[in-house]
Amino acid sequence: MDSAQWYYNKLLSCGTLYVQEWANRGLASIALSQGRTVSAARHLDQALSLGDSILKLTRTDEVRNAHSHYNYQLREQENQRLKLQNLRQRQTNVAIMVAFVLFVCGGTLYYLHRRKVMRLRLQVAEQLQAEAYRNSRQFVEDNREHIHRLENRIQELNTQLQGSSLQCEQLQQQIDILSHMNRQVELEQNKRLLDQDLFSQSEIYALFRQKLITGQAVTSAEWDRFAEQLDGSFEGFTQKLGRLGQLKEKEWRASLLIKARFKNKEIAALLFLSPEGVSSLRRRLCAKFFQNGSEAKEWDKFILSL
Repeated sequence: MDSAQWYYNKLLSCGTLYVQEWANRGLASIALSQGRTVSAARHLDQALSLGDSILKLTRTDEVRNAHSHYNYQLREQENQRLKLQNLRQRQTNVAIMVAFVLFVCGGTLYYLHRRKVMRLRLQVAEQLQAEAYRNSRQFVEDNREHIHRLENRIQELNTQLQGSSLQCEQLQQQIDILSHMNRQVELEQNKRLLDQDLFSQSEIYALFRQKLITGQAVTSAEWDRFAEQLDGSFEGFTQKLGRLGQLKEKEWRASLLIKARFKNKEIAALLFLSPEGVSSLRRRLCAKFFQNGSEAKEWDKFILSL
């Protein structure tokens, strides 16, 4: 018992709070066994005081640990939020890149398609212009001028050395061919004038003239009849016009009226447009189908030549 008391007293000066609390409880037990109640009470009170200190330290550690755990959870939540934000940002960037690539590809395909369509329209317009030229008065005048040059050339060759008779024959053949072509064109032009007169006497033409006087709107069925009558009078007119590509409704109807030789103001009245609007429409058509065309009268000239 004396040795235990001695070691307990040693622990009071060098041990931790836990050890000192345990040593005080041991000394209180020894004092009670020896009948020293005052000493026992003192050691027991010291033990209880140390127990309270230990409890406070334990609670402080628990609070510190809880606070550390809470901070750790906050940091983890922030890390998760930043990771999610980075992931969404990357997804947004990828979506923007994909949309940009699709936009560029779509724009390129649209540009190539439009370029192909315009090239085809220009080819058709050039073909129709060439056909119209071969049936025009200008073609006849150009042929006559060519004939005149050939005849002059024949006269020049006749004055030169012998042996030019073959060239003269070839030139004469060219003259005969051009003269024959001119006669055919002149016959076609005369036929067109006759067809124009017959069309002007048709029932549907008279109906359109009556519509101009009354100010009534032309029905879709009447427009169809008008186009059929034009095809009947000018063979294949709408088919030739359709080879240029899809025309808007007002563009198509304005072209029909031009072919029927209605004036600009009359076309405006039938289409319920202003005269300036009709002129603008004709200029747009000319610029749309002809590389160097921008004047309204050029479209009129083209339509009348079909």
